[in-house]
Amino acid sequence: MGEVSDAVHNIGEVAQATGPSSPHPYEGIGELAAALDEFDVRFVIKYKFWFMRASHQLQIVSNCKVVSQIGFA
Repeated sequence: MGEVSDAVHNIGEVAQATGPSSPHPYEGIGELAAALDEFDVRFVIKYKFWFMRASHQLQIVSNCKVVSQIGFA
């Protein structure tokens, strides 16, 4: 969640040209688009990792239930 907050903050600074007079790292042509693309990639990778882990956990729970049912049959 902190990364989302930082990204929104950076976008706001770039859009309003606030802050010090030196150029912002994302102020160059195409820099903001590149930063947003990088953010999207990171978000997708983290989501896929979470989804795969959650899916794996559900599979383990399901297998444990099957084993426990077979053991008590």
